[in-house]
Amino acid sequence: MDKVIYRMVVTTDGELAKPPISRELMTQAVRCEVHRKVLFRAAELVAMGWTRGVGARDELGQKVVATDPQAVSWCLNGAINRALLDVLGLDWYACRLDLGFWMTLRRPVREVLRGRSLSTSVGSWNDLANPQAVEDVLRAAAAWLEDPDPGPRKHGTHSPTGENERD
Repeated sequence: MDKVIYRMVVTTDGELAKPPISRELMTQAVRCEVHRKVLFRAAELVAMGWTRGVGARDELGQKVVATDPQAVSWCLNGAINRALLDVLGLDWYACRLDLGFWMTLRRPVREVLRGRSLSTSVGSWNDLANPQAVEDVLRAAAAWLEDPDPGPRKHGTHSPTGENERD
């Protein structure tokens, strides 16, 4: 089973006022089957509408949070955040940020980008890419979860931290 290395990051009083994401929900989100659903849903969202420079935009092109019902286009990160709501009912913006969870959710994307010799800064790469490339990377990231390392370590289990765990 995949795991999350929990690293709570709280920077403001407003962030402290938000409820934490439960460990159970974080663990559920990074289980391979659910994680793949989130990434596939994010790809679908990007196919419906893509943006750069902000997490999401409404039909007037105005910046909105990715989970806003008025959102019609998403950047890669925004699409993942919206997909969490669509797949798990988790509103990313209503919870305290957990850096470990954030990094774990995006690791497959970074691995695909790394494998293609592209920038692993997800937001920066999105802003230089095009909608089809972003959709393709999200779908490839979902596929990566099925076989994250086809090399010599493939007999261990996948860990989102990048460590190889033996059965």
